[in-house]
Amino acid sequence: MNQHEQNLYALAERLSMGVWQLKSMPVSEYFGWMRYIDLRAKEAEKESQAASGNLLAMDTSQIVQRVTGG
Repeated sequence: MNQHEQNLYALAERLSMGVWQLKSMPVSEYFGWMRYIDLRAKEAEKESQAASGNLLAMDTSQIVQRVTGG
């Protein structure tokens, strides 16, 4: 299974749709969904890194809170 097919099945599963239905979706919407899913994955990874103490993954207020203990 190539990457495109994997993306189709993953999106179909996420949207509770059949792959045949996704194939009739406009290409712009399909790529919009792919960008959205990628963005959500990156946000989740950043949150995970921040929760594990990675200062580079934290925003300024999180760093201040972590350093000051407040």
